[in-house]
Amino acid sequence: MDEYLSEFDASPESKPASVIEWQKKTITEPRWETHAYPVGADQPETNMVMANWLMNDNPFTPAEDLVVGVLDHLLMGTGQSILYKTMMESGLGSSITSGGLSDELLQATFSVGLKGVEAENTKAVEELVLKTLDQVLEDGSLPKKSILQ
Repeated sequence: MDEYLSEFDASPESKPASVIEWQKKTITEPRWETHAYPVGADQPETNMVMANWLMNDNPFTPAEDLVVGVLDHLLMGTGQSILYKTMMESGLGSSITSGGLSDELLQATFSVGLKGVEAENTKAVEELVLKTLDQVLEDGSLPKKSILQ
């Protein structure tokens, strides 16, 4: 690889244009957006529904980073995890799309949804996600004060 890359010089002038800035959390209420996407021939009339959160607008402390990882596992980490299982058993879609925490970039996101959703069930998917998260907080399965709030 060194042999191939040795053809290229450093490009310090491109680095300032490549800076990624922190984004502030500006959405305080759920927002519903609809976007078209290509589907396969086997599911021409179905939808994909996702709920997404920007998790942090400042760097996580090491403790927060650990908590977010544990919460993600409890919610989505296995077939028996509460949010994963609830979504799959709902019958509202054919399979999970997105798998919870994504923390590889500057800011972490949490996303969950279903694909193969009939048009009349799209709102029900969002409601199920929010209801399940509320239920988890209410029944004490997870700490009352968490990073998901």
